[in-house]
Parts: sequence; structure tokens; C-alpha cells
Amino acid sequence: MTRARWEHAPPDATPLKVARLAAGVTQTWLATSTDISQSALGEYERGEGEPTVCRALRLAAALGVPVEELFPVDTRAPLR
Repeated sequence: MTRARWEHAPPDATPLKVARLAAGVTQTWLATSTDISQSALGEYERGEGEPTVCRALRLAAALGVPVEELFPVDTRAPLR
């Protein structure tokens, strides 16, 4: 992440969760403001799913961070 890791985030928190906590918003607020269900948002925060490009862009815009900060891509990994 380009920002400093939020000091109160659990060490295994995903970048999305760290950014949400650093922004000081609740999961409910973020889900509502991006028109994403809270259960889907929870999956993304736990690393159990990946959002569509459109959803990833809405999350980044709502949190005021670059999308690649929320969902980093390993450029060394082979493309699927």
C-alpha cells in the first residue's frame, strides 16, 4: 500500500479493510454508498472473493484511494 498501514488494523487485514478502517467508515456505510451488499463487502474484506472492476472502482472512489491500493496485483504471477 502506498499509505501507511492503519495502526489499529489486524495484522492479517486486507488492504480494503485497512483502507476502510483508516477512512473511519463502517462496513454498512461503505456498502450503502457503493450499492454493494454488506455480505459481498465482507467477503472482499476477508479475501474470500474479488469484486468486479466496476465494484472495485466504486469502492476506491468512496474511500478516496487508488483501486490498485485496495486490490494489489502481483505482476510476477502468470496470467490466467
